[in-house]
Amino acid sequence: MRFNDSQNIKLIPMIYFYILVSIGLFIFLSLELKQIYKNQYLFLYFIIPLLSLFLYIYKTGKYFEYDSDGETLCLTNKGILVSERYNYRENKAEFPKYKLKNFEVSNYYFFKCLSIKLRSKNSQKL
Repeated sequence: MRFNDSQNIKLIPMIYFYILVSIGLFIFLSLELKQIYKNQYLFLYFIIPLLSLFLYIYKTGKYFEYDSDGETLCLTNKGILVSERYNYRENKAEFPKYKLKNFEVSNYYFFKCLSIKLRSKNSQKL
């Protein structure tokens, strides 16, 4: 069985673009309207949430691929935006199916986390 989250690949670069354009627009407007508004830090109310959204998407917006064909399980996780050229965020795990001891999917409000436990020769038996 194979699956991936290819729907995120199409959506996340568009979100990056809109966030960066919005940040640029707010910086430009804050510099141009500085004389009208006496509060010089007005743009921080808009830029800080956009920057935090940008960092959240950067940390959690990853491409995930699962492949269980054959004797091994293959899990691949990599970044979306610059992963074609600089593949610095790729994590790949391949192991035989018989070594899989347990797995757990934690559903958080905005993302999901996969925890995998494997059998090994060095682990102590309970």
